[in-house]
This record gives sequence, C-alpha cells and structure tokens, in this order.
Amino acid sequence: MASLGEHGAHGEADALPAADGDVRSSLYMAALSASRSNPVIKDFYSRLIEAGKPHKVAITACMRKMLVILNSMIKNMTYWQDPITEKC
Repeated sequence: MASLGEHGAHGEADALPAADGDVRSSLYMAALSASRSNPVIKDFYSRLIEAGKPHKVAITACMRKMLVILNSMIKNMTYWQDPITEKC
C-alpha cells in the first residue's frame, strides 16, 4: 500500500493514499452537492468552469476548498456562517 507522497506507477505523487478511497468518495459527493446548492462553493465552481477548467478539476478544487473551510472552522471553533443570511 502506498503512503502519502509516494510515487505511483507513472511517477506522479498520489494525492491521497489508496486506503482513503471512502473518504475521497464521500468528499467528492459532498463537493458535487455543494457545487449545486452552497452559494460559496457554487460561485467558486462557476468561476473555475468559466475559466475553462474541466469538471473534475473544478470539483477537486471544491473538495480542497471545503477541507480548508472545515479546518479553519475547527481551528477557530466556529460554525458555518451563511453569507446570504449575514447580509440581512
């Protein structure tokens, strides 16, 4: 089993270890849903698509953005703040 940072058959570094397939697929589905319904992720996804990025690249970027947001929420011990309701 390859560990994080080891190189695959073609010489590229694996983004996630093979054992994390369940995590990756769950994150993919969450990002797919968020790209359609969450205003922050939806706008981010739309900008990437308009810039000519392929769908899978845009969804992967959304996955990473979601992780960064979640890590920040945990670090700062905050809840999700919907930008639409904050403006009201």
